[in-house]
Amino acid sequence: MGFGVDTVTPLNDINWADLHTWKGSYPEFAGRYFGGGYTWEGSEFTAAKSSTGGVLTHIVPLRAAADDSEARYQTSGSTGYTYGTEDGNDSCTRIYNAIDAGQLVLPSTPTINVYLDIEPDTTLTPAYWAGFATAVYDFDHDGVLPFVACLYAHYVLNSSGLYVPDGSVTGALNAAYSEYPDSDVICYGFWASEPQPCDYCPAPTVPSWTVFGGYAQPYAGGTYTAPVYLHQYATTIGCIDTCGYGSGWAGGQNLDMDGSDSTNAEDFMLLIA
Repeated sequence: MGFGVDTVTPLNDINWADLHTWKGSYPEFAGRYFGGGYTWEGSEFTAAKSSTGGVLTHIVPLRAAADDSEARYQTSGSTGYTYGTEDGNDSCTRIYNAIDAGQLVLPSTPTINVYLDIEPDTTLTPAYWAGFATAVYDFDHDGVLPFVACLYAHYVLNSSGLYVPDGSVTGALNAAYSEYPDSDVICYGFWASEPQPCDYCPAPTVPSWTVFGGYAQPYAGGTYTAPVYLHQYATTIGCIDTCGYGSGWAGGQNLDMDGSDSTNAEDFMLLIA
């Protein structure tokens, strides 16, 4: 099971030695935003790989809910679909800008999960999701269509005591195909945000992967069940600092902690050149 981090901070600004001192290891992957108010810096990926002794080798692309993005996410009808299309194309273009700059490369697969960041209390509309997911899936670069749309989403306990995506996400996914049957509305995977209660003074470890329940998305007369590929299990803002050690979180840095599933999550990430 891989260890990773995600941050809105450029990787050039991370003190990797301080993180290693606190955690005891370097991350194997990092989540970074491509659009929505955040962007990558020119050398951050290859510099981070070098600074971690080659351990950090994968990047997970996210689309942020920043600026006016949340309002766009919550827009219905043709305008919402257009917003989703614009944002999906924008993020994919930014990813290819990093590839063309020699910072990132596609894996041999090549299928890349692009995660739309849906924060709690944001009501994603079927229109925006259909536009975003279709734009990502159809994004063509020199005859290659490498991207599929996924969701970073808040998870909640269901009646069986398992964590599942909350209603702000499933409501949109449940209605997406019936409203947009000619669009590619499948959510191909999840990044579950379900931070654990605070005991972060020692660096936290990834909890058991058995905490997650499945979600079946209605699609084309059947259902599609996407895996949970990533788990954001601890966050900077989650620490309540009852021990006075809050400033020591990740070496005092703005980093959240993530785990990848034990199978093939890394197959769907970008590689650092």
